[in-house]
Amino acid sequence: MIEQARAFVAQKEWELFSLLGQLCGINSHTPNRDGTNEVGRAIRQAFLDIDLPGGVTVEVEERAEVGDILLVRTEACQRHEKQILFCGHMDTVFPETCGFDCVRPAGPKVVGPGVIDMKGGLVVAMYAAATLGHLGLLADMPVAFLFNSDEETGSLHSRDAILREAARSAFAFVFECGGLGGEVVTGRKGKVTYRVDVEGKAAHPGVIGGRGQGKSSAILAMAHKIVGLEALNEPEKGLSVNVGAVRGGTAANIVPDRAEALVDTRHVYRADGRHLDQAVRHVVEAAHAPGTHGSYAVVSERPAMEQNRANRTLFAVVRETGAALGQEIEEEFRGGVSDANFIAEARCPVIDGMGPCGDKDHSHEEYMVRASLMERTVLTALSAAECWKRHTDGTLF
Repeated sequence: MIEQARAFVAQKEWELFSLLGQLCGINSHTPNRDGTNEVGRAIRQAFLDIDLPGGVTVEVEERAEVGDILLVRTEACQRHEKQILFCGHMDTVFPETCGFDCVRPAGPKVVGPGVIDMKGGLVVAMYAAATLGHLGLLADMPVAFLFNSDEETGSLHSRDAILREAARSAFAFVFECGGLGGEVVTGRKGKVTYRVDVEGKAAHPGVIGGRGQGKSSAILAMAHKIVGLEALNEPEKGLSVNVGAVRGGTAANIVPDRAEALVDTRHVYRADGRHLDQAVRHVVEAAHAPGTHGSYAVVSERPAMEQNRANRTLFAVVRETGAALGQEIEEEFRGGVSDANFIAEARCPVIDGMGPCGDKDHSHEEYMVRASLMERTVLTALSAAECWKRHTDGTLF
């Protein structure tokens, strides 16, 4: 079966890279709704061209603010209570005017927008299913593909769909990039982004201290809060707090009545995330300057994807499969977040980093290790098949 899978993917190499070039050539910056939907149309056509055994059903869930969500299901999904979830995103971080708009070879690498983050992962997911079809395994494998269009901005408009599909799934693979050492992700930090607001009282600075007037400066109060928030960092526990943007005031000769800050916090365990939220609240609501008031709101959040036994069980299957393929697969915990965090929130076993290997994502130097596109396609197909076999036998978990 290994040689059959390898031979099939090798035969399809041109198709894989042709599709990759097509997808990366379409700008799908998250705010570019039309571009992201064009990627979705290209993917639907690619599924038709691949012609999976038994066919697929395609659902488009429209979103007004961002691109639509694409849901594709194999025929076996109609006959099984649980499904296998392949999850990825169609959007990228690159604006239409950035000039980084095509794929180009660079020796053993391929450079381009989204080659690893994560249009390359979408290609892996699709052709892994094609490989399973070629091997005669897909007829009884209920694979559901969820491709969303706002992951780079927090999946605010697709979170509910991800949670819904995860709840229906026996396990899930997410196709963010693999590490340069062959790493597969079994855990990710949780992330909460806060907006902190401080209100003060505007005044002329020349009268401060006169007629009993104190200084109700929103910026002064915010400065104290920034120091307090940064003091919440506990690297030894994996807790991080970063005040990344601050603004306030209008002129040097006006006591500022408003100030605002954006704060990024990260945690390893959900319980720590709850405690950190309480600590943030305590700092923000403390009275640091007379006549000022602080409040905060959650801008976006992703719960922690903890390195639990179920995720590591999936990883063990992937590592065993990789060993049989001659691929060295390592386990990785990442501080960054992905839609795997939401899948974990639904208590669905999940591993991430199943996409092709590379580096420099979110930059104009983003690259993929060329050979990894085929390698990860074979690895995904055979790992998913083995996980499903053990699931149906009742031995996976």
